[in-house]
Amino acid sequence: MNPGYSIGSKAAAIVAMEKAGLNVPITEVVHAQKVSIDSASDIASRFASRGISKLAVRSSGVDEDGLEESKAGLYRSILNVRTNATEILHAVTECIDAAVKSPFANAEGLTVVIQEMVTPDISGLMFTEDPLLDDSGPLIEWVDGHLESLVSGKVAGRTYYLNGAAEQGASIRLPSEIEQQLLRDRDVLETIVGGPADVEWAVVNGRVVFFQVRPITHHYHGLSSPIVDLSKPTAFDSLPEHVVRSDKIAFRQVCASLNVPIAWGWLVSPRSVSVHDALSDLHQLEADYIAVCLLPKRIDGAVQRIVYRGEEQNNIVDFCEGLLEHSSNPLVLIKRLQPTEFTGISHLEHGTGLVEIADGHFVSKGASDPWEYTVEQGVVQRMMAPQHNSAVRIIDGSAHSYETNLLAPKDDWLADALPVLSRLHDALPGEFLEFGFQPDGELFLIDHFRSASTTGLPDQVVSAGQHEGALVMVHHEGVASALNSHFHDVHQSAEHERDVIFVCERPTLDLVSLLPEDGLGVGFLFRGGSRLCHLAVLLRERKIPAMFVGEVVDELKQGAVMRMDTNDQSLVPVMTSG
Repeated sequence: MNPGYSIGSKAAAIVAMEKAGLNVPITEVVHAQKVSIDSASDIASRFASRGISKLAVRSSGVDEDGLEESKAGLYRSILNVRTNATEILHAVTECIDAAVKSPFANAEGLTVVIQEMVTPDISGLMFTEDPLLDDSGPLIEWVDGHLESLVSGKVAGRTYYLNGAAEQGASIRLPSEIEQQLLRDRDVLETIVGGPADVEWAVVNGRVVFFQVRPITHHYHGLSSPIVDLSKPTAFDSLPEHVVRSDKIAFRQVCASLNVPIAWGWLVSPRSVSVHDALSDLHQLEADYIAVCLLPKRIDGAVQRIVYRGEEQNNIVDFCEGLLEHSSNPLVLIKRLQPTEFTGISHLEHGTGLVEIADGHFVSKGASDPWEYTVEQGVVQRMMAPQHNSAVRIIDGSAHSYETNLLAPKDDWLADALPVLSRLHDALPGEFLEFGFQPDGELFLIDHFRSASTTGLPDQVVSAGQHEGALVMVHHEGVASALNSHFHDVHQSAEHERDVIFVCERPTLDLVSLLPEDGLGVGFLFRGGSRLCHLAVLLRERKIPAMFVGEVVDELKQGAVMRMDTNDQSLVPVMTSG
C-alpha cells in the first residue's frame, strides 16, 4: 500500500492501520494529478485479479483529518465505482474537481484512496472517548448495512457506551465478540492519531474492518507552548481536560492543590516545530533528567522512557523524533532528577500502613533493599533493616549500583514526612505514593500508583498464593544494567514459560517479561527486596504467588520441582516419578 511519496492524512492513517495489523479493505493510494487512463487501467487490473468488481474512491487532502480541524465530509468520496479504467479515472477527476471548487478543501498535493467496496452486515462510528464528556469510554453508533446511510444522516444510528449499560435496552448493543474486537484495537487506533480517535468501521463476515481513523479535535492535546512548566500554579488551567485527567498530571495537580512539593517537571509537545529551541532553554547541563511518553499510554515498538544528562540534548531530541515515527501527536513528561538522598514508597490509610525507604534512587523499580517501617496512627511502631546493603543512583545519565554500609534516614525526616504523606493518602485513597528526600531531609513527591494492599500479608510475602513447578534460576544482568534497560525499554510481546518457579535476587522491573498476562503457571522466590515496588504490584494484580526466602536462594537447584505456599511461607520438594 505504501505509495512512496507524501500523502494526505486520511491515506496515511489507512497505511498506518495496515502496518499495525488491523483489518482494512484492500487499498491503493495514488497521487490524484498523476492518474491517467493507463495507470487507471493498471489499477483496475490489480483489483480485478483479486475478484473485486466495485471500488470506493476517496479524496485524501494534506489538511484533512488534522489535529486542530478534521474537515470531515468536505472532501469527496465516490462509492460503487466499477473496476474499469474509465470509471476509475472519472471518479478521480471528480475528486480533484470537487477539491478545486470547494472554498474549504485544498486540491494541492491531493492523493486518492482507492479501496475495495465491501458489503458490510453492520457498520458504524466509534469515538474512543465521547468528545462532549470526560471519562466516558468508547462511544458507539451503528446501523445495519453500509456506513454511508449513517454518516449522510439518512438513518439514525443506535448509540451507547461500550463501558456502560445501554439505557435504551440490550437490543441496541453489538454482539459481544464485535465489542471485544473494537475494544482490543482501540489502543492501536489511538496510537496512530496520537490520542482519542474518531473511527469508521464495519463488520464483514464476522470480522471488524476499519475504513478510517482521525483525531477527535475536541480532545487534541495541543499545548499553549511547546513546553509547559508544571511548577507554575496556573499550568493546569491551560491544559486540555483529558491531559489533566492522565494519572501523572492529575497527581501533580493534587500535590499543587495541597501545597506539597513534587519533583520538577515539564510537558513537551514534540510535534511543535520549535520544540528543539525550547528544550535548549529547559536543560541545566550538569543535571540528570527522565523523559516519559505520557500520551499515547503505550506505543509498541517504541522506546517509552529515557534517562539522560542535560548536556546530552541530542538524546531527548532523538527520543521525541522516535515517538513521532509511531504517533502523530505524542506528549512527553520530562522530570529533572533533583539531588536525592533516599527514595520511598508509602501505603497508608488514616495514618496506618507500611512505608519503605531505600538509599539512592528508584526504590519503586525494585533495585534496592529498603528499610521497612510499620506505621500506626501516624507513628512508627517498627522498623526492619534491609537484609543486604545495596543501592542505586543515577549519575551522569546512567544507573550505578553500589554496596556499602548504608545509614538509615534520620528519624525526624520520616516523622516530619508522615503527616504530609497521610494528607495525600486521604486525598488519594488506595494509592501508593513514591517520594524522595533531598540531602537536607526536605521531602518531595515523585509519583503514585494503585495496587492491592499488603495489609494482612506476613513480612516475607510479596503476593499471596500457592504454586508448584520446576525451579528456574534467573541470572540478573546486574541491578544497574536492569535499570538502564528499563529506562530505554521497547515494549514488545513475549512468550512465557509455564509450570515454573522463578528464583531471583530481587523483584526488579527487568523481570516483567517473565509475567504472563493471565498470571497462571508461574511463581517467584526472591532473596530480598521491596514489597511495594512496581513488580510487586504487578505480581499482586495478576495473583502470582511470590515471597522472600533470604539465603535459601543459595541452596536451590535449577530444575528441582518444588511447591511454594505463602500461607505458611513453606517451600518443599515434590517427588516426581522416574
